Amino acid sequence: MPISMMPMDTPNDLANAIVANRQEDAPRLILADWLEEHHHAERAELIRVQCQLAAATARREFGAIPPLEARERELLRICDPTIRMHECPLVPGVIWGGMARGLLDVCRITNWRTFDAAFTREMAQFPGETLSIDTERDRSLDFADLAFWPPLDAMRELHIEGPLELLQLEALEDSPFLPQLQRLKWKQLQLTAQAVPVWNRWISKQRLDLSIQQTGLTAHFLGRLLGPLAAESLIALRFSQCRMHTQSLLMLASLPLMERLIALDLSDLRFTPSELETLLERIQLNNVEQLRLTNLMMSHEAFQLLTESSPLSLLQSCDLSGNPLSVPRVLTTLGQGRIPNLRRLTLNRLQVHEPVRLPDFSLIYPRLEVLHVGDCGFTTATIPILTQLEAPELTHLTLDGVRLNRSGMERLLAWLGRLPKLRSLSIRHAILTVDAAHALTPGTAPDWLNQVQILR
Repeated sequence: MPISMMPMDTPNDLANAIVANRQEDAPRLILADWLEEHHHAERAELIRVQCQLAAATARREFGAIPPLEARERELLRICDPTIRMHECPLVPGVIWGGMARGLLDVCRITNWRTFDAAFTREMAQFPGETLSIDTERDRSLDFADLAFWPPLDAMRELHIEGPLELLQLEALEDSPFLPQLQRLKWKQLQLTAQAVPVWNRWISKQRLDLSIQQTGLTAHFLGRLLGPLAAESLIALRFSQCRMHTQSLLMLASLPLMERLIALDLSDLRFTPSELETLLERIQLNNVEQLRLTNLMMSHEAFQLLTESSPLSLLQSCDLSGNPLSVPRVLTTLGQGRIPNLRRLTLNRLQVHEPVRLPDFSLIYPRLEVLHVGDCGFTTATIPILTQLEAPELTHLTLDGVRLNRSGMERLLAWLGRLPKLRSLSIRHAILTVDAAHALTPGTAPDWLNQVQILR
């Protein structure tokens, strides 16, 4: 019996149009209209919202993203039971996961032996573009078969967990389907010395967003892994939960491709503060537009080195969450005109609370659209730093975990009144004094203020 990976008895012509044009939104939006006509309004809206979210992300419309993400979460909660029941067929050796633009996006292979010709034909109806393989868990995986497996032709993202042997990598290199690959995520990366040149040849054929997770990276290995790559081979480089030492960081900073990266992500890495300072002092990020440096034990000194040593004039999105930084000092450093194109700034769980030293000048954020500040010990004493911000394009503001008295609330409200384009505001888990609550408009609290505790 044929399996289905589409919602609720989707007509065959619609299903065929979607898989024939996986990167196009139009067939999916036609499916959304059909679902709504057949009384599946939430499922239809999920398709529309995720298509809008993907488009806004691709166009870097940062102000449009937060409300779409919030609605997406609500719709996934509503639709998830139905999706699991009707759109995730029970296939031995496969785990389905992830939703993109309203439909299933990830096929995870856990047992290659269970595949047969019938399933290969059925995979022609898979609407997604992500294949995940676990070489540690599934030792039956035949890479010679995988490299020429027809469904691979539609994949744009490949996840690998575990080591690859020389013959396996050579098989992937010879695959006619991989030149169109856009994103590669490798967890617990291991390569033999003989396999590294094959890796270099393979990656040099791509223009990739490369993610490396949970891997020990010596300077020698990192140099062989990334050193020979042409500067244009990678558009994004992401490291998460990897182990590096000083020499590894020096090697990373010296790689020519770093100057051409559009996105850099260093998250949950085990650096000492001095090692991180060494990296940020030497690294050159001339073209980076997206920067994520989270949970790194990054000091103010290291952060200052980054802003002074790298020309970040193209930077549009920055996430510094989970570092021992203070919100006022970060806002002061970034607001001095060095980063004129910053449009999204995320500062969650910053761990340093110190007396606020107000600059004697305005902090200029001419293009900032989205500001997230959460669980950073934001208090009445911190509010004045916000009043220094000139952010005429700010459309979305989140302040979570604030503690305010009447003076702080009044100053906050006065600043909000100076933001001409603000259309989305959220203050959650706030702790207010009674007089701070009285500073609000009489009656019910505004809808942007929720989960509030009043101190009496």
